[in-house]
Amino acid sequence: AATFLQTATGKPLMSNEMGQQNEDPGVVQPMLQKALDLGLSYVLWFSIDAIKSRALNDDTVLRPNGVAFQEFMLEHFK
Repeated sequence: AATFLQTATGKPLMSNEMGQQNEDPGVVQPMLQKALDLGLSYVLWFSIDAIKSRALNDDTVLRPNGVAFQEFMLEHFK
């Protein structure tokens, strides 16, 4: 899909809704790495608790997946 969109539009790629359905920290870093590998200009992480989604935080406390997100950002964007 990324290759098609870039070829068809010639515009920078972005994702306006990336997220996960669980709180597994092992899911976060591979997803963010893929976004980097694809050269996405922007990625917005959908971070709300709903029927099919889990947030990165519970009120003001980072969940394990939120900690994984934070670690990835600190490692790649100092």
